Amino acid sequence: MGIKLDVKDRRLLEIFTDNAGLSFGQLAKQVGLSREVVAYRLKRLKKSGILQKVVARVDMTKFYSSAYIMYLRFNRLDKDVLNQAAEFFIKNPYVMWAASLSGEYDIGTSFLARGPKDLADFMSSMERAFGSNLREYDLFPYDRELKNTYKVYFLQKPAVLSEALLQPKVVVDLKLDDRDKLLLYALSQDAELTNRQLSSLIGLSEEAVRLRKRGYEQSGIINGYRGIIDFSKLGLSAYYVFLKFGNVNPALEKKIETFVQLNNNIQYCSKIIGKFNIQACIWSFSPIHYQSILQEIRNTFCDSLLEFRSQIIFKEHKHTYFPPAAIADVDIKKVDNFLAYGHMHS
Repeated sequence: MGIKLDVKDRRLLEIFTDNAGLSFGQLAKQVGLSREVVAYRLKRLKKSGILQKVVARVDMTKFYSSAYIMYLRFNRLDKDVLNQAAEFFIKNPYVMWAASLSGEYDIGTSFLARGPKDLADFMSSMERAFGSNLREYDLFPYDRELKNTYKVYFLQKPAVLSEALLQPKVVVDLKLDDRDKLLLYALSQDAELTNRQLSSLIGLSEEAVRLRKRGYEQSGIINGYRGIIDFSKLGLSAYYVFLKFGNVNPALEKKIETFVQLNNNIQYCSKIIGKFNIQACIWSFSPIHYQSILQEIRNTFCDSLLEFRSQIIFKEHKHTYFPPAAIADVDIKKVDNFLAYGHMHS
């Protein structure tokens, strides 16, 4: 049974999940509550585990040239195998996301690469780590994201298509020094760190930290602040569905993008390259609810959908917007140690 949210909770999370950089005062005006009540409700949502943390969404195109999604299947599968796989992907500095699955695959992961050598090194290290127990894997290069938002679940009204969502954001080319990189890494791990804490970690004045953060936001290197939600606390299950379309043309692509944007059950969707065209993350309250969503997809695209597959996500092991492989020349241990130990005593 999931935790119940009232109308104000839902409105607060609708705004906060994709706009977590707003002040209590700004949130209060939009939600229709006082600053004090907004602060209390956010604290309560964190304590319940629904709101896990707040992170900066760093634009990875500044640091990496390619992104991939990969799904693995093992010969032998038990708790030790899954723990080993989770540990490998959690520690790997190229990995953005990893989760345990049920279905054709046992675990899924997305990772970034600066070039062909990074990809080759990643694949070699994975094959060495899992050895002969790795039965098979499917690797898909990303084409582009079509949707990535938590807020749709909390909407009080049906989603409305915004053309701006379908347009890529232009990122200004800024020169970044080691302190910039370390600051971005810290914000990607915990965007609620104060300027004073960041000042101590980075070795800059509080004013310099504030100005650099503003520069990242204005240039698009940071394209927002996100509240990470644990939807299992709300009684929801997450599925990945893979779709293969035939005769893809601009009209069909537009139809797919519009459907994805307007469907409140689809939290994430991207175009991929390979034996499937589309992967999407879908929330549902039950297998029957998921079946109804899948039927809607099949009926909407009955003339062009050639194949589909489903995977249920059991547990998410890693979720970050700035894997540190691209800043290997910067020592991130001080930030990691503070987040692991010092932050709780600050």
